[in-house]
Amino acid sequence: RAGFIRVLLGQGDIAGALREASALSSAYPQSVAAQTVLGETYVRRGELLQASPVLSKALSLDPCDSRAHLMAARIETLSGYHASAAKHLALAHALNPNDEQVTVAWMFSLPPAQRFPLLKTFLATAKFLNSDDREDLKSNLLEGEAEMNSHCTVSAPSQGTQTTLFENPAISKDPGGQSIDTIINGKKHRLSLSTSTGNIFFPYSTAKNLGLTPIVKASYARLYAGGRLNYYFANLDSLRIGDVEFRNCIVKVLDESQMESTEIDADTNPAGYDGSIGALFLSDFLVRIDPRKHQLTLGALPPLESKADSSGLPYWSDVSRSGGDPVPSINGGAYAQYDRTIDPEMKSWTSLLRYRDSMWLPVFIGPGPQVLFLLELNDPWERISTNAANQTAKLESLSTANTSAPFHGYFFDFAGLLFPVDSWTVARFDEYSKHLKLETSGTIGLNALRQTVFTLDLRDNLVQFVRAGK
Repeated sequence: RAGFIRVLLGQGDIAGALREASALSSAYPQSVAAQTVLGETYVRRGELLQASPVLSKALSLDPCDSRAHLMAARIETLSGYHASAAKHLALAHALNPNDEQVTVAWMFSLPPAQRFPLLKTFLATAKFLNSDDREDLKSNLLEGEAEMNSHCTVSAPSQGTQTTLFENPAISKDPGGQSIDTIINGKKHRLSLSTSTGNIFFPYSTAKNLGLTPIVKASYARLYAGGRLNYYFANLDSLRIGDVEFRNCIVKVLDESQMESTEIDADTNPAGYDGSIGALFLSDFLVRIDPRKHQLTLGALPPLESKADSSGLPYWSDVSRSGGDPVPSINGGAYAQYDRTIDPEMKSWTSLLRYRDSMWLPVFIGPGPQVLFLLELNDPWERISTNAANQTAKLESLSTANTSAPFHGYFFDFAGLLFPVDSWTVARFDEYSKHLKLETSGTIGLNALRQTVFTLDLRDNLVQFVRAGK
């Protein structure tokens, strides 16, 4: 039955999987397989607090169950405990080296210099990867090697920098997102600022204007619309944001039609702009965004108690304490796995979940259970998934995306801030949730974010929201 439950999870039938997994766990409370698949189902639903004790029970029943170690590592990775996850994954792989899902997760816990040779060998021999996963792994290998060879650096004065945010033009009468002015290879370019991308994206026209040369071509599965995003990697000599400068960093170049799409997509960009830059690209810094006052501030992250692992490999760039000298940027990739730390002054901040380029916040809608929403600065409005809309407001008739649904009397609660909700745009997140194996119930868009000032510590999976005007 555990295999059948995993089939349901793969098909996106999360409610059915939970019913089956709960029944199996109740019928066989001392079965490690039953407890593990229940924990796996909770993880897929984004209910990590429920998953953790179930997986702990599974590992107490059988400390050598590779699947339970894999799921424990998944929770730790999402939560920012990467060194702890690496230990679970090393053990899971040692216990079951022929499990391809375990092997992939284990390889991505290794330093790049070890990971990429193993990934090349794995891609040549793997038997059970679907076509999208295989192509994504090939592209990740190409991107990772390009980043490792680029030796991307960052330099900044000790006080960081502050720059102006600009309003993007409206799209179909919806308010636009936010953008910043940058100096790229000596030329001024305005880039849309996104909280759902980890890189810099240019359309072909901008890349041509900058004289960028393709290093290698790649593609990734589209997380919302299906199909694949095709692009090439290029090396950027210099990018300046105020007094901060990045040098020799890898960027992605897409054709204009992919950049101009107005659907929700982690890799889209408003039409007419020179490209987009992700907040994750700026994660060498504490990133403060004030949409109302149109300010982006890049400041110093709290110092780490330990700066390197036992091999001497650093955990994170320390650019704010480098005296203005260039240091390797986190975008270069050559850093050790680390467990997040919470500075005493950040105890009240809200924990984020992070995986790849996405970041999720725990959200409550009215009296319903906690769900996960993406933080999406470039989405003008808040969106809710069809599943969450049906469960929250009992709007069973909702089956299509991009429709407005009434939510009169409901409150939207994230990070301790309450916002009244009258209506919400309903969107489909099925493919996104299936691809990232985490139930995504909506987006926190610019409509709500412009009522706050928020600060991101992406090293430690933390965010602070303060209501604007306070």
